[in-house]
Amino acid sequence: MRIEFMVDSALRCLRQALDRIHQMELKLKPSKCILGCPSSNFLGHVASANAITSQPPRTLKAIAAIPPPQDFDGMRAFLRLASYYCQEVPQFAQIVKLSHDLKKQNKKTTRLSTI
Repeated sequence: MRIEFMVDSALRCLRQALDRIHQMELKLKPSKCILGCPSSNFLGHVASANAITSQPPRTLKAIAAIPPPQDFDGMRAFLRLASYYCQEVPQFAQIVKLSHDLKKQNKKTTRLSTI
């Protein structure tokens, strides 16, 4: 009985989603539609019933490959990128505190390598 309820509920949600897609005149590519899977990878993130998270090993490799910033504009750009992943990094605020303090000094012409 419980399984029937879950299947009926899932089919009802699927029908609502497909109706909404049809109302918005969107199109789906059947070869890219996967139904009934517990999670899915999408644009470097894993979407599941519980949460949407980034793929840490892949993300860390990409961030580590970025060359160190050479000026304050480069540092600001890096901090914006890193801030997107702040929930994935334990104690992120403490790690970037020095960078934020340097940014506040407003010395656009100073090279970071001389600080």
